[in-house]
Amino acid sequence: MRYTIAVADCLEPSANSQAITPELAALPLARRVGFLSHKLAQLLLSLFEAKLSPLKLTTRTYFILSAVDRDPPLSQQELARILGIDPTTIVTLVDDLERVGYLKRARNSADRRRYDLRLTALGRRTLTSAHRAADAAEEEFFAPLNRQELSKYVALVQQVLAARWPAPLG
Repeated sequence: MRYTIAVADCLEPSANSQAITPELAALPLARRVGFLSHKLAQLLLSLFEAKLSPLKLTTRTYFILSAVDRDPPLSQQELARILGIDPTTIVTLVDDLERVGYLKRARNSADRRRYDLRLTALGRRTLTSAHRAADAAEEEFFAPLNRQELSKYVALVQQVLAARWPAPLG
């Protein structure tokens, strides 16, 4: 489906928001969804980094621990695909998380070439604290939205991502 409505037509501020300042209104990029999405992600991840810092985690290591916290376990290749991180970078990050005791690699019983990733007890405790930090970051960042607006925002983002993420296998 192609849309003929210009994004700029959708950016009219609502009656109860300060959606766009005069300074931003003069910036053509402020009417581009791609730029606004990039800016939102950049600012949100910066806040995540600040909240996760006391736990000695980054957004990437938090995302890895969160993704690994599942059953059945993920392999490093599956983890790289789901998170959209280069497989060699995943290896380095998993090495670091294994070194500090948050993750362990184990041979898969059905496929000896595959290593499954599992949280350790320390990794699980750290992840619990990291979830609280992430909750605080999201609550602070999305404070301008009420619960209904935030739910709608999440649903719309999931709708857009549905056919694009995670990347298909192979």
